[in-house]
Amino acid sequence: MVLLGAGASVEAGLPTSTQLTQRIVEDISRSSNGAYRGLSPAINFAIGALIAHDTARGGDAFAGVDVERLFAAVRMLSDRDNLEIAPFVSAWSDGLRFMRRKGRMPAFFKDNFSRALTTGSGTTLDRLFADAVRAVVNEATADEIFAELGGDMIGSLRGCLDLDGSSVDYLAPLLARSDDTTTIATLNYDRSIELLAGRAGLDLTTGIDLWSGGYDWDWEAGKDVYLLKLHGSLDWRIEMEQTENGMAHEVVRSFLKSDNDGFQRLGAANLGVIFGQREKLRADGPFLAMLREFGEMLKTCERLVVVGYSFRDDHINAAIRRWFTDRPKPKVTLIDPMLADEQWVYSRISPFLKELLRAMREGYSNEFKPEHQLLGVGAGAGLRQVFGDGPELQPVDIVRHALASPSED
Repeated sequence: MVLLGAGASVEAGLPTSTQLTQRIVEDISRSSNGAYRGLSPAINFAIGALIAHDTARGGDAFAGVDVERLFAAVRMLSDRDNLEIAPFVSAWSDGLRFMRRKGRMPAFFKDNFSRALTTGSGTTLDRLFADAVRAVVNEATADEIFAELGGDMIGSLRGCLDLDGSSVDYLAPLLARSDDTTTIATLNYDRSIELLAGRAGLDLTTGIDLWSGGYDWDWEAGKDVYLLKLHGSLDWRIEMEQTENGMAHEVVRSFLKSDNDGFQRLGAANLGVIFGQREKLRADGPFLAMLREFGEMLKTCERLVVVGYSFRDDHINAAIRRWFTDRPKPKVTLIDPMLADEQWVYSRISPFLKELLRAMREGYSNEFKPEHQLLGVGAGAGLRQVFGDGPELQPVDIVRHALASPSED
C-alpha cells in the first residue's frame, strides 16, 4: 500500500505548504474585492502575527508560514469569542480591535438616484435610498472579515492546485501492472492520480459514489486502482439531500469541468476537503468513514510505502502506529529528499517520525533493519526504485483533460 503526502506532488509543479500561503495571498490581493472587503489586510495581519510569534521564539523570519497553520489561525480568529480559552484572554491584539470594514455607497448610486429623480418614480427612489442606507451602515467586524477570509482561502485552493496531465508522469511507477488491484491512500486534494490512471487506460475508483453517509466504505469490484482520498478532493462537494423520513442526509457530489453547472457549484462553503491543522477529524462528510477504511486496508498491508508525508497528522499517525505494532514484521519504505539531510531530519522532524525511525533501526546503531528502506530522493526517483518504470502512458492532450467527462477520466 502507498500513502502520498504533500511532498509527492511537488514534482508536478504544485506549491509546497509555505509556497501555497504566498499563492493564496497573491490570489486574494489580486481580487477586486480583496481590499474592499478587508480580506487582504486581514490575511497579511495574520501572517505577520505568526511570523512575529515564531521569531520571538528563535524562529527564522524568512522560513514562511505553513498554509494549514495559517488557515487554522484564521478560523479561530473568526470564532475567537466562542473559544474555550476566551474567558482567560484579557485582551486580544490591537490589530483585531481596530479591524473593521466600513460600509460604502452602492456602485452607480448617484447616476441611478438622479435618473429616478428625473423620471419621478417614487417607488424606485424609496428602494434606492433604502439600499444606500443599508450599505453605509453595514460594517463588518474582525470576526466577520476572518470568516469571509477562510471561505476565500478554501475557494482559491482550486486554482492553486490545478494540474495538467503531463505534469504527473513521474508518478507512473505507482500504477505498475500486477495481478492485484493497486491501492493508494493520499492526503492530497489534487487529481494527479485520476489523471494518471486515465492516461494509462486503468479503471480507477475513489469509492465516493458508493458512500451512503455512514462509517462504512465500499469499493466497486473489478477496478484497477483503489484511491482513498483521506482529506477529500478539489472536485467534491458535500450536500444535504432530503430523505423519505424527513431527515436530511449527507451526500458527496463529484464534479468535473465538463459539468459546467455542477463545477460552478463547487464553492468554498461545502467544498469536500479537510483544510487546516485543527479540522483533521471533520465530523461531517465521508472523512471518518475513510479514516476507518484506511485502518482496515492497513490490516492487509505487508509493506507501507510513504511518499512525501511529514507525519504531522495525528489521526494518520495513530493508524500507522496500530499497524506497525500489531503486524508481526511490518515493512516500511520512506521516500522523501529531506531524509538525505541528517541534520535537518533529527532537529526538525515530527516526534512520531523520530519514534518510527528508532523502531526501524537495529538496536541503537545507525543501520536500519533489512525489511525497511529509507530513500532520500524525490518522489519520481524513489518510486522508480521501488516499483520500476510503470505502465505506458498515452500522449497528453491538455484540452481533453480539461474537458474530460467522468467516463473518460
